[in-house]
Order: sequence, then C-alpha cells, then structure tokens
Amino acid sequence: MRSLAGDNVGETLLKSLWLGCLPNGTQTILAALNENLDRLATVADKINDLAFPQIINSVAATSNKKTEQLEQQLTQQVSGLTD
Repeated sequence: MRSLAGDNVGETLLKSLWLGCLPNGTQTILAALNENLDRLATVADKINDLAFPQIINSVAATSNKKTEQLEQQLTQQVSGLTD
C-alpha cells in the first residue's frame, strides 16, 4: 500500500486503511500498539501465523457406481447424436 500511495498519503491514513483490511481480531490487537507500520506489519504476520495456521486441503478423485452409470448414459447419448 505504501508503494502505491507514495508520498501522497500520510502514515496515519495509511495505517487506518491498512488496519481496516485485516481480520477483526488482528485489528483489535494492533490498535492497542503504538508502533510504526513496519513493526505493526511484522506483528500482524506473527498473529496471522498463530491464529490462522496454513491448512492445505487435499482432494482425491473417487469413483462410485452412480457416476459411472451417468457417464455411460451420457456417452451413449452423445454417440446417438453423432450417428
């Protein structure tokens, strides 16, 4: 945000805009701190790492009889259209 705003926006406004983009719990904690934006960003990263651990969901394809039947029906219908 700072690089986009350049010198046109003061630190107080930039801090307010930035805080508004964070989760409510993080905003509450950071609002109590009297630090510059760089320090607040570091603290926000640590809060995020602890409060919202990175979760990776995996997806695996499964086959069931109903899906196979529907696939066969669709294949037959498409074949009927092309004949």
